[in-house]
Amino acid sequence: MANIAFIPARSGSKRLKEKNIRELLNLKLFLWSIRSAAQSKLIDKIIFSTNSENYKNICFQDSTEKNYKVFFDMRTEDEAGDKVKIYDYIKREDVLDRNNIKDNDTLILMLPTCPLRYQNLVDQVISESSINKQSVFTCCEYDFHVSFAFLINSSNEISTLMGNNSPLVTGNTRSQDQKKYYHPNGSLYAIPIQYLKNTKANSIYFEAKPFVMEAIYSCDIDSEQQLKVAESVASSFKKEFKYLLDD
Repeated sequence: MANIAFIPARSGSKRLKEKNIRELLNLKLFLWSIRSAAQSKLIDKIIFSTNSENYKNICFQDSTEKNYKVFFDMRTEDEAGDKVKIYDYIKREDVLDRNNIKDNDTLILMLPTCPLRYQNLVDQVISESSINKQSVFTCCEYDFHVSFAFLINSSNEISTLMGNNSPLVTGNTRSQDQKKYYHPNGSLYAIPIQYLKNTKANSIYFEAKPFVMEAIYSCDIDSEQQLKVAESVASSFKKEFKYLLDD
């Protein structure tokens, strides 16, 4: 029974080229996740999954310098295509077998594009999963009230997400009267393997419980602008990430 960190970082991203090795406070993006896993007291094994020999070499050099152990899951170009969903990949029997992941293990999926994990966050999520014996995923509150959301059609007319209950219809637009809504932020997923193998599970969120993070840490990086925002946040909270950064 082991907690296994799984960090996927493929090369060939299109919207933000080579985003996984872009730097945030002089540390390559995927190394934020790997070092965070290496600092965990509850993670027993780290697997870095990539299709890039360059990424593998960068990771190997960092693990040697920082004295942590990492295993490599080298993906083919087909396995790392931009249409391949990571959930579909990690639940494959051959992927689990070749990485020696057992039925009683828990997979800790850590996406490099949401790198700002404060110290002990990983262990808090793992503990939550272990105590409740089910999947847990990190989330955060939307930074604007979802109840105001609407679509715009080709005639420039709107249709509200909440229908006639929308504050745009009812006129009840006071902020304090709106319900709070949350969304997954991609930082952490703790998934017992039995949940991955459940034939009823069509989603990574199958019977999963949310773990609420502060929205300030939920920087999902897929553009230059988002990278700049993450850089600004990381700089402002640099002391909190000292455990990951070089002196």
